[in-house]
Parts: sequence; C-alpha cells; structure tokens
Amino acid sequence: MKKKLEVEPTEAELVRLVFRLYLSSKGAVEVAKELNAAGHRYRRKLFDRDKVLKIVSNPAVIGEARWGRRNSRTGERRADDEVVVVACPAIISRETFERAQTERRRRDPGRNPGRASSSPLLLTGLVVCGRCGEKYELQTAGKRRPDGTPYRYYQCRRARRSSIDACPGRPHRVDVLDGAVLDFLATRLFSTTRCREILRDLVEEQGILRHRAAEERRRWQNEQRDLSRRRDRLVDAIESNDVPGPSLHVRVIEVEERLTDVEEKLATVSVIHATPSGLYDQDTVARFQAALRTALLADESTARTYVRGCVEEVVVGAGGAVEIAGKHAAVTSEPAKSAAGKRHEDKH
Repeated sequence: MKKKLEVEPTEAELVRLVFRLYLSSKGAVEVAKELNAAGHRYRRKLFDRDKVLKIVSNPAVIGEARWGRRNSRTGERRADDEVVVVACPAIISRETFERAQTERRRRDPGRNPGRASSSPLLLTGLVVCGRCGEKYELQTAGKRRPDGTPYRYYQCRRARRSSIDACPGRPHRVDVLDGAVLDFLATRLFSTTRCREILRDLVEEQGILRHRAAEERRRWQNEQRDLSRRRDRLVDAIESNDVPGPSLHVRVIEVEERLTDVEEKLATVSVIHATPSGLYDQDTVARFQAALRTALLADESTARTYVRGCVEEVVVGAGGAVEIAGKHAAVTSEPAKSAAGKRHEDKH
C-alpha cells in the first residue's frame, strides 16, 4: 500500500507562524523566544535558532520533501542530484519561501561580510572551538572594568547555550585572544625578510610610476613648447600685418586657451624622485617594520583588514593553544601558543 504525505493542520499553522515572524524583521533567536513564550514547541522541544532556520529553509513546506540527503551507512551528505524529491502538500507559497531564503542570505554573516565587519569583535566568525567545532561568540560578564565597560569573552557557542557537559570549552578574554592573534600576525607578516620584500616591491612600483610620470610630463611639455611657438608666430604675423583681418586674433585666442589647459594638466603631474640610497639598510628596514607593526596593533581598521584578508579560522584547543589557519602564504597554518591559555582562568 502506497503511503501519502499529509499536512497536520496544527503543525502547518505553526510553520506559517514561523515564516510570518521571520519575515517581520525578527531574527531567528527572537522568533524562537517568542514561540517558546507563547507555549509552542518543536516536536515537544523548545525552539532555538537552529530549529527556526531548519523550518525556514526546508523545501518540504512548498511541497518538495527531500529524502536520502545523507548516506545511512557513512553519514556523508549526498549530492543534490542523488537526493529523491517527493511531492507533498504545500503549506506556504513559493513566493513566501523565496523571500525567506533571500532574507536569510542577507542576514548570514558568512555570506555578508558587512555584518562581520560591523561586529565589535575583531575575530567575529573566525574563532572555532577545537573540542566540538562550534563557533565562538561574544559573552559578557556582570562585573565591569574600572572604566565601566563590561569584561568581554569569546565563548564556545555550545558550551554557552547548553552546558559545560556538552562542551568543556572555556571562555577566553577578548583582549587577550585578539592581542595574541595580532601579535602572531605581526611577527609572521612583518618579519625582517618580508619587510625587505615589501620595500623592494614598493621601490619597483615607484620606479614604474616615476617612468610613467616622466613620460607624461615630457608629452605635456612638448605640447606646451609647440603651442608657445605657434602663439609667438601668430603674434609676430599680427604685428607685421602679413595677414590682414581678424582671423589671426581668433587663432591666437584658441592657441592660448589650449596652452592654458596644457599648463594646468602639466601642473597635476607630480615629480617622483628617485629612491634614496640606504633604503635597504638595517635601520631603515627596522623603522619600516616598526611602523607596520604599530599600524596593525594600534589601528582597529587596519587590524580588521589584515585579519579578514589573511585568516581563515582561529582554532582554540585544550590548554589555550591557538592554531591560526591562513588563507594564503602570508599566514601558514602553524600552531601559535597564545597567552590566552594561561590567562583565561582570570575571574574577570
């Protein structure tokens, strides 16, 4: 006997409520709290962010149930063309479902870098728990600093939202972990060897720009010289009355207007001087290295740019060991021992 999927009226109405709340500019966490407060349950369990997003992204609500998404023996996710799509009664319209997917993509920090960069945390979305694999998120303490600001920590999402039994991950102070990662990046990115390479690249680029600027200046100077000569010849012709009539005066005005334009453009082409001698000596490289480190460690905008551009993830393991995985050769996936391991037990 063939089995047929049918809609359970009570659950269908709950699904519609989830979509209405989610599309009313409420986040998944806020939707879960509102549903729980109203006494609703997800299969006899409290709603949370993941359960709300699971409903919102499930195509079964538009009549397209998916079966066999994972291999029952290996647990691996199957390719989309291997998944069986079973028709079932739709609960919401396709238009509503697509609006929800668009809204979810817009809110997703992984897809929308603007959300991550607007976070108050330098390492938002990058810190991963080495024990359970969950992302770290912000946690604040009730006790405040002398300046009135709360103490801030990176804490494993699972340990924070469930319990220490779910994951033994410990909180790490934001300033300590940020400082350890930045110090490691500064050491790796701005070593003496790398700073010399950066200077060589800058000198090479400056040489190219200097050549281009010189060529452009010569071109404008040649035209300036030619226009000046033409103007002088026209003025001489007017004074000697070689050519009667007002035509020469008009030509003089035209030449002078063009000459003014050329002189203005010539003034905008800067003179790029040759690279000074001693650029690669130890003292100069050391000063350049110190300036780059200062910019990275002291300027929040610069630090954020470098971190987002170089770091794939920061894995916090047992004992506070921090492994930084880089996006390219600027940072290798070499483990870096962080002071966080020694200081995360601070009660503040």
